[in-house]
Amino acid sequence: MSVGFATDIDELTITMPVQPGDRGRVAHYIKKSDIIPGYLMGIEVEALCGKRWIPQHAPERFPVCQECKRIKDSFGDSSDS
Repeated sequence: MSVGFATDIDELTITMPVQPGDRGRVAHYIKKSDIIPGYLMGIEVEALCGKRWIPQHAPERFPVCQECKRIKDSFGDSSDS
């Protein structure tokens, strides 16, 4: 069974203060359609893992959220971010 939105996932960075249990900032996967509204209009986005925030930083500077990665990998070969 294929997941329809799997090809519509991209990576962004969490920018909220570190919470208990977080080891630092990490890059999360979100829908590509949420990138522009998130960055330009300051609209809150939601990652695959459920984390919500307003994006502000470049994701390539941070390690990928392992929960987001696990969820994205479960989509199989249909997830071409």
